[in-house]
Amino acid sequence: LAQLGVNIPMIRPDVKSDNRKLKWKFLRMKHRLKSRSDQSIKRIPHMTDPRKLASMQILNLLFLTTWMNRPCMFGFVVLKMVKLTLDDGLSAMASVAFAGFGSLLCYMLQIKEGVRYGKLCLDLLEQFQSRAYMSRCYAFVYGMIFAYTRPWEEILEPLLTGQRVGLQSGDTQFANFDGYLHALFLLDGGKVHIDVVMERLQELTSMEDFHNNFKELGLHCLV
Repeated sequence: LAQLGVNIPMIRPDVKSDNRKLKWKFLRMKHRLKSRSDQSIKRIPHMTDPRKLASMQILNLLFLTTWMNRPCMFGFVVLKMVKLTLDDGLSAMASVAFAGFGSLLCYMLQIKEGVRYGKLCLDLLEQFQSRAYMSRCYAFVYGMIFAYTRPWEEILEPLLTGQRVGLQSGDTQFANFDGYLHALFLLDGGKVHIDVVMERLQELTSMEDFHNNFKELGLHCLV
């Protein structure tokens, strides 16, 4: 990424100055997006710089890896993808960026804002007619954003669709993730609460520190 002119700081969760850096970047991006309507974002010219497109692709590949194994870096990956979109142009991968941003907001219980970016993610998927990113977007949008506001029955079918499309497109990691989320929401006839789902997600490989790492980053204080 550095060779492509894109830098992501190596944050250390136990270092307060690094934590403040992430919080400052997050608040700055929230403020920047607040002045943009969804329509204006969807009208951003397409990204054409091959170096920026390559950077977005690498960040896209880091999306699930950091969320599961390096949650302290996930916020930086999402913010960098959103920033590249606003600064350098729209691409199909912008859908992934806004899915991640919306999920962070919902994690901090800023549900209304999170839902806005979940809807924007789906609009961008349709705008670019992109099935390549559908599996990962559906996992985050339906499993971690819309789950806060919609009946569980409306969550199940999109998650199965995400699983199927992921298997077809080769996005097997997120296909499995969609399937896992579907099973969680199906638990006890759909009576499982979103908080229980988040607890179960922490039981995935290397995710036991997910909640603690975000607490250390202080993101919960932004509510």
